[in-house]
Amino acid sequence: SSMLQRLWSFRSDASSASGKSTRRRSKAEQVWTNVFIVAVCWMLAVSVLLVIVAWQYLVNVVDTSRDEFVNFAVADRVIWKVSAVMASVIRAKDALHYFVDSQLYVSPLDYKVIREVLDPVLASTPSLTGVELAFSTVAHRVVVSREFSSGSIELRTDSPDCRTVGNFGCLPSRTTPTNEASWFLKAAACTPTKSIYAQKSESAWEGPSFRSEAGSGAFATSFWELGPGYSMLFRIVFPGSAGQLYLLAKATIDASGLREALRDSQLGKVDPYQIILCTRAGVVVAGAEAFATVILDPIDGNLRFRNVWELDFKWASDIGLQELQVSSPSAWTSEESKVAIVPLPDPFSDLILLVATTPSSFVQSTLQVFAMLSIVASATPYTVALLSLLLFIVRQRSFRRNLLTHFAEVLEAKKALGG
Repeated sequence: SSMLQRLWSFRSDASSASGKSTRRRSKAEQVWTNVFIVAVCWMLAVSVLLVIVAWQYLVNVVDTSRDEFVNFAVADRVIWKVSAVMASVIRAKDALHYFVDSQLYVSPLDYKVIREVLDPVLASTPSLTGVELAFSTVAHRVVVSREFSSGSIELRTDSPDCRTVGNFGCLPSRTTPTNEASWFLKAAACTPTKSIYAQKSESAWEGPSFRSEAGSGAFATSFWELGPGYSMLFRIVFPGSAGQLYLLAKATIDASGLREALRDSQLGKVDPYQIILCTRAGVVVAGAEAFATVILDPIDGNLRFRNVWELDFKWASDIGLQELQVSSPSAWTSEESKVAIVPLPDPFSDLILLVATTPSSFVQSTLQVFAMLSIVASATPYTVALLSLLLFIVRQRSFRRNLLTHFAEVLEAKKALGG
């Protein structure tokens, strides 16, 4: 009996030790399972974060940086320079308005006063090439312009007393009467300007056109002396005339001078880029780089200014009239470029600034490499794990197929031996 008790005690101790060992193994397995789950979750989180950060940089950060740089830095700076060039027509308008308002200019064909008004403006603003004046009650026009060759300021008129102005004071007659010219009718439709301090400019714009059509350049000797020009049209009522006597003016600037204003030293570090100034009708006024702003019309064979969609840029064909009718800055994305469409402020709201850049130009090459490596590195472990799992499944199926084949061969051998 003592022997049996010792055996039973030994069995109980062995069972107890085995149970404790099993419990220890189960606890260790649970700990390692938890560690494995945490490690997998951590790897998943790191991988997702790597992909998100890299994707944010390559897509959102680059686009946002590009938009803010173009819209809030380049566009504002270029618009300020363009407005400074075009402000010359505002000076001409203000000078005429002051003389009329002060009753220093009361007779439409008072050539001396006209020169006193416009000569200083033309002398101080090289971008202003000429001012053409017409009147509601006088069927004649007066042009004060800068000569292309000498740079001197001359006054000409088509009035019968033109020879009193000087040897070259007579303008050639036109087949179309002045009061039937397109600019005259457009200027006559403007609301009369009541004060030089008016907040909203009551004016219209015409062009671009060849400068000879503005009256300056009537004696030009080459094509390059004829254009391009962009004109502001306005109407001023003489006081005390009950609105019956008014002055119509067409002040023209040299649009080729806008090319320098459209260049931006900071954007010049981005390659490639294009800055285009056009009207809301899509006609190109000027560009930052030298390109053909005029083309030969295939229909009538005449030279005319290009439309935006006729430019030799891939993105240009995607821009239509609808995209140019904006009241606030917007953007248009084509295949390779992103185009910022920015309207100029009053009184130049007829003009639209287009800034085309490629988003890839704003990508920092080192960060781009690391972003791509992050995406690849985060995807590599899962790719390897997936391939390993597929390989394991294929090997398991192959092993099972071989085992079944071997088992079938053993059965057949047994049957053959038993037979």
